[in-house]
Formats: sequence, C-alpha cells, structure tokens
Amino acid sequence: MKRSLTFSKLVILVLILSKTTSVVAAESPSSDVPPITMGVDMFSRYEFRHNYTLNPGFDAASNGSDMFTFRSRFLLNTAPVSLGENLSVMARVAPQASGIWNIGGDELTDPTLGLHEGVIVVNGQGYRFDVGRFEMSYGDELVIGSVGWHHTGRAFDGVRFHANLDDNGAWLDGFVSVLKEGFVEGPVDESIGAGDLYFMGIYAGLGKFAGPDFDLDAYALFRLAPETDEDPVVRGGTTELTVGLRSKGPIGDVVDYRVEAGVQFGKRGLEGVADNVDVLAFQGDAEFGFSFLDDKALRVALHGFFASGDDPETADKAEGWNQLFPTAHKWLGTADVIGPRTNVAGGAAHVSWKLHPNVVFLLDGHGFFRPEKVGGADGYWGTEVDAGLLFKPGKALTLRLTYDVFLPAEDFDDDVMHFGELELRTKF
Repeated sequence: MKRSLTFSKLVILVLILSKTTSVVAAESPSSDVPPITMGVDMFSRYEFRHNYTLNPGFDAASNGSDMFTFRSRFLLNTAPVSLGENLSVMARVAPQASGIWNIGGDELTDPTLGLHEGVIVVNGQGYRFDVGRFEMSYGDELVIGSVGWHHTGRAFDGVRFHANLDDNGAWLDGFVSVLKEGFVEGPVDESIGAGDLYFMGIYAGLGKFAGPDFDLDAYALFRLAPETDEDPVVRGGTTELTVGLRSKGPIGDVVDYRVEAGVQFGKRGLEGVADNVDVLAFQGDAEFGFSFLDDKALRVALHGFFASGDDPETADKAEGWNQLFPTAHKWLGTADVIGPRTNVAGGAAHVSWKLHPNVVFLLDGHGFFRPEKVGGADGYWGTEVDAGLLFKPGKALTLRLTYDVFLPAEDFDDDVMHFGELELRTKF
C-alpha cells in the first residue's frame, strides 16, 4: 500500500486525528491536555548550479542548472494515553509534501502528500520505545543524520529503544531498521531475510556523566545482509560493523573542540562481485574553535578530516569508508561537489560572525585531496569557498543566502563551479 495521498486531503486527516484523540482524551484523567499539538516546518528555496550537476546519474530531479525546491511538513503529536502506572502511549505523525516547483496551471493537481514520520511511542519511567517510521540524528550527523537541509529529508522504518542512564542526561539508544525488503524487490529464495538489508546499532551519549557541557558518544553500527541466492549475484550473508567515538565541548572560556573517529570491518558485498570482500576502513574528523568579542559573537575554527578510500590494487579488500547515512552537505562544502565522505581528506577554516542579534555572516574555505589516486590523477581535488548570510527576525523565521565557488584541480575539471541558494524557512 502506498504511503501517499493528495495534499488537499491533509485537512481531512488532521480533523480525523483531532476527533479521535479528543474522544480518547475525554476518557483519560488528563483531559485538560490538548488532544493534538501541532507544528510546521516549511521552506521554499531557489538554487542554481553552474558547470556541474548534483549527484549525476543518481538523483535526476536535482540535476537541473537551477530550480525551486519546497517542503511543507506538519508535525502532529497526540496527547499521551495512560496504560497504567508510569506507562503511556502516544503517536507522532509528520505528513509532508516536498519536491520542486513544477505543478500547477492547467494540470489542476496538487503535490503528493507522503508520510515522513509515523511512529507509535510507548513511554515508561526512564525509557521509551519508538515503533514505525522516524528520523534519527546523532552527534554531528557524521554517520547518522536527518538531512534537514534537503526538501525531503531522511527517516527510517524500524524499532528504537531509548533509555535514560542518569538524571544529568546520559542516555543509550538501540535500534533496528529495514533498508531494503527483498520480497518487494522481486523473486527471492526461500530463506528468511533473503534479499533484505538491515541497519541496526547501539548509540550512547555518555558525556553528561562528566558535566553538562561535555559530549562523549560511543557507537556500534551494523549493516546486515542475510545470505541469498537471488540473481544476478549469489553471495553469502554480510555483516559490516562500524565502531566510533565522538567528543565535543569547551576548553575554558575561549576554545571549543569537536573530534570524531571510526573504523569499519567485517564483510562487504560489492556490486557485480560474487564473493564478499573483507573490510578495513576508517575516518577521522576534528575541529578546534576560538571565540572572540562580546557574547562570543565571532568564532573562528580550524577543521581537518580524513576518510579512507579503496586501494585500486587490492580487489579482494574494501578499504573505502562507507559513510552510512550522514548529513554530508553539512561538513564537505554546501556546493556538494565532492559527494560521499569516502576517499577524501583535507582541511577547512570556518568563520561565524554575529553582526547583529538577528544577522549572522558565515564563511568557510575547504581544501580537498584524494588519499587513493584514481586513474593516475593528482591527489589534489580542489578548493571550495562558501559564503552565507542568515537573517532571523524571530525564532520562527529564517532567510538564508548562500554563494559557493569550487576551484577544481586540472585533472578533475576545467571549469570553475558555482552554487547559490536563497531560502525562506519557518519552523515552529
């Protein structure tokens, strides 16, 4: 069954939810709680690209030289319903229409409304279960992020358990999600799980044990593909493990830091290769910031990063870092010329200057290199400079202007690449 409906039916959906939860709330001791709390996350954005395309051959909808994108996301949370002592259930639903401005006129149609989140939330004393479709965002989103800048964003189908470890905010998450259902993809063998792909893991935020401003995260993440004899490739099952640590916090009143590192090992299935290959890959990312002026209005940071690449001379091994599900746009230049966080290294400088309580100027410079040379190319990839301006007249409204320039190495491209965007967003 498709999880979509026309945008014009959203009002009916909200009315049904409101009526249903009103009846439940009336039968509950906490009937003074609103049956539904509502929020909105909406934006419209103009963006252009010159001398390059975003994700060529992968996301055809993003390969235009210029376009308008939009998101209309509604955030609906029902009131909790008691299930007994210290136990309750609620629902969180986020219907969303998103895409590109191109519908109207004589077509007499509306954008399709999909389900970004739809999750049953069971709350206990110090723990929570999420079952359904939900966003996941951890740390600085280097391995798991919701891709909030994108008009659609990212969510997962699965089950998640959250536990509070102490009263200061330390916590532990465990989750299992389904990335691919083999039964939907076509004929599979009779084995349970054949053709499926699962993403599961444990992520812990332990820094609050040390202090309220200190983050220390540890994670173990698995990509699991059960054994299958599905054509066109017959292979055994694969399990690839990513383990990592992240730390972030202040060093005195002026300096702050952020550092994260991970390693991957196990077995990886490569497209078109019948035998699974051994994995040994790693990545590291570190940043040190320095704040100046009153209220730390000016921050300057130095940033270094490395993600291993595949060695072309070792076909039986996979050394390239699998970026998993990050918000890559956040750290490797907003022009998105570089693409996935694999076989990339470099350094960056970041400047954030609050010119006014409502105005922030942003400037970033990146230098990119390839640890593993491809086709005899030089290791230098290019330099990107990103400039941005944020205007926030209030908490619920942001106007954002961005202009980026990418200066490629000679063996990467002959032309300077340009990217720009103008976005108006409201979220409350």
